[in-house]
Amino acid sequence: MVRLLKEQMRLVIQASSNKHGVETFLVSSLALLILMLAIKLKPGTILIAEIMLISACLVGMLIGYFKMTEPRFSLVFYQDQLEFHHKYGCWELTRENLAVAGIPSIGDELLNKPLNCVGLKVKDYDSFLQQLAPRLAARILIEQRHLLRESLREKYQQIQDVESFLVENTDFCSQKGLVYSGLIAMFANRMINLRQLIGYDLLIPLNMLDRNADQFVYLIHRWQLNAESILSPVSDELSL
Repeated sequence: MVRLLKEQMRLVIQASSNKHGVETFLVSSLALLILMLAIKLKPGTILIAEIMLISACLVGMLIGYFKMTEPRFSLVFYQDQLEFHHKYGCWELTRENLAVAGIPSIGDELLNKPLNCVGLKVKDYDSFLQQLAPRLAARILIEQRHLLRESLREKYQQIQDVESFLVENTDFCSQKGLVYSGLIAMFANRMINLRQLIGYDLLIPLNMLDRNADQFVYLIHRWQLNAESILSPVSDELSL
C-alpha cells in the first residue's frame, strides 16, 4: 500500500513483510486464550493435537510481534532524496547521487535469472557512506549475504569455497582518497563486489516493497526524471 502525504510532499511505501502484524498477534493471542480455557475446563489430560495448536498460536504471536517491530514505512521518496528505513536504522540516497535503478540478474543470455531485489547504482560512494550508520551496515551485510553468494556461485562456478569470498576487507579507500575502516569499509567493499558481479551497489529486497520489481523500477525512473510527477496530489494512480 502506498500513501500520499500531501502536506509534506513525500511518497511512502510500506513493506509487504510487515503488513497485518497487529492482526496476526491479536488473532493468535485470542486463539491461545480460548484454547487454554478449553483445555482447563475439559476433563482428562492434554492431547498432542492441543499441544500442537498451542505451539502454532505461540508461533503466530511471535510472527506478529516481529512484524510490528518493523518500521511503518520501508521507503520514503522526497523531492531530492530517497530514504530506506530498517528497524536497525536508515540510509539516504540523493536523487543526484543515483545513477540508475534496475533488476539485477545472474546467468547468461539463454538462461537469465532475476534476483529477488531491485538494484541501485551510486555515483559517489563518499556521500553515501558518510551518512551510513555502522549498525545498519552490519545488519545489511548479514541479511543480503545470500544474494552475493548466489551471484558468486553463478559467475564463478569453478570456485569450490565460495564462503571465503564473502568476507569483506575492513579497510577501504574511495576514489577521492577518503579512508574508511570497520563496518563501513566492509559495506563499501560489498558495494564494489556487487557492482562487479551484477552491476549495482545497493540492493532493496522485494519484501520491502508493495509492488513488483518492474513497477518499482518504473517509479524510481519517474522520480529521477521529475520528482513532482510522483509527489504531486494529482498522481492518483500511485495511491492504489
